[in-house]
Amino acid sequence: MKAAPRNLLGPVIRQVRYRLGLTQPMLVARLNVDGWDVSRGTWAKIEAQVRWLADFEVVRVARALGVPVAELYTLAGAEEPRRRRSPAGASGGSRPRRRGASGGARGPGP
Repeated sequence: MKAAPRNLLGPVIRQVRYRLGLTQPMLVARLNVDGWDVSRGTWAKIEAQVRWLADFEVVRVARALGVPVAELYTLAGAEEPRRRRSPAGASGGSRPRRRGASGGARGPGP
């Protein structure tokens, strides 16, 4: 049984890299110059969808390839990220606030 892919962008990045005439070592060298200490072996795992890809890594890859981050996700067929709704009341939604043990106003002030 084949494991589930750990990233969406590996095959897309490979396609863009081929289109630009870059080898894996050439792209890895660009990424290293940009400050990401990644090896060719690790890079192969990313393209094969064996290793996950962090958001900051996606930004660096897009910069190294000279394409917008959004283009990589568009080519992958991924939808734009949606704002996640919090569960009702989790962030002070429409539920009323509790006011003391009796549910009423606080006792007399000083």
